[in-house]
Amino acid sequence: MKTTKILKWLSMLAVMFGFMSCDDDIVYPNLTGEWQWVKSSGGFFGEVKEPEYKSIIKISEQNKYETYVEDTLYAAGTFKFYTDDSHGNTVKIEPSIIPVRPDAKRILTYGNDTIVFSEGCCDRWDFYYVRVQEEKQ
Repeated sequence: MKTTKILKWLSMLAVMFGFMSCDDDIVYPNLTGEWQWVKSSGGFFGEVKEPEYKSIIKISEQNKYETYVEDTLYAAGTFKFYTDDSHGNTVKIEPSIIPVRPDAKRILTYGNDTIVFSEGCCDRWDFYYVRVQEEKQ
């Protein structure tokens, strides 16, 4: 009888610890492709601004990127995904690949054709990029 109770308690503890150690499998977005900056929004008054310059981001396999400003290579490298539990498992990248915005690391996606890079600070500027569609011949 005592052995049965002890086994039940041990089983319950094992199950509890099993659930506590499980992380949700986070699926990171597929950003492979070419992306063009189309607008920004944010600030304390929710402004919406047109791009100040042409910005293109090219992302290839293995998270390699090239950022172009006015058709000139601005930065290149490799980024990595990570999650920020302080914002509810928010997907972020390191480093930021947005020109001149080192805090725009939070990624929001809308379907397969829009990415929003967000600063996530008090005035929270968001930078909207759309997938460049290949011209059909």
